[in-house]
Amino acid sequence: MQNDDRNLFGQDDFAGAGRSDPYGADPYGTDPFGRPRQSGRGGAAGPGRLLDELARLVTDAAGVAQGARREVETAVRSQAERFTGSLDLVSREEFEAMRDVALRARAEAKALGDRVAALEAKLGDVDDEAATDAE
Repeated sequence: MQNDDRNLFGQDDFAGAGRSDPYGADPYGTDPFGRPRQSGRGGAAGPGRLLDELARLVTDAAGVAQGARREVETAVRSQAERFTGSLDLVSREEFEAMRDVALRARAEAKALGDRVAALEAKLGDVDDEAATDAE
């Protein structure tokens, strides 16, 4: 049986363990796009670093824009509530309740009108009979 303390997968060689290269061990000396790697992060700003800075700037700007949008929405909502509060407006529930009352009143008025018309017709028949009897 062999010694189990051995390093089967060469873990010391992964990710540049013990080396100063921040990208890990690279047997080819290139970045993922095939460009030669620069040693460390110091030195001139390359296109990768410029793009990283630009991406961070755009992300920060998007966060600021979202915050500004929330502030504007809050301000507009409070102004609209204040404006509608100064008007003499009713709520939706009050409007629906009054609408129902008006519909019931209209139905009752129609029923009473029909009843009056029927009574007038009946009274008209009685008047006609009384007029013919009086002659």
